[in-house]
Amino acid sequence: MSKQNGRARLDLWVLDTIKRLAPNENHPMLSGRIGQYLNTYDFTLSIQGSDCRAVRASCHRLRERGYPIGSCGRGYYWAGTPEGIALARRHQIGRIIKQARALRAFDRATYQAVLEALGQERMVQDA
Repeated sequence: MSKQNGRARLDLWVLDTIKRLAPNENHPMLSGRIGQYLNTYDFTLSIQGSDCRAVRASCHRLRERGYPIGSCGRGYYWAGTPEGIALARRHQIGRIIKQARALRAFDRATYQAVLEALGQERMVQDA
């Protein structure tokens, strides 16, 4: 089986599992639990215990294809209602904002390191 076919198969399994076992934001399911569940039904998926990268990558691919998969600190869920989609969207925007803050801090640190390498003593202020 090709890698692409394996991913497509995994995506279908993940989608089905989330729709059935994590039907809304009140019943999220951690990626590790999704992986454990899938392994009990199809050993060829080979999702290793706590190594949930395959499940997270699958959720990402499904979202990119327009499937309403929400997430929160307690796992993934099917965001199949307007309210669920709004909640999932707010969560994603919050994650984007946190990543942007981290990127700005990284840029400030990089700028400060360049100044120090040039022998300048200027501090970069937080914006």
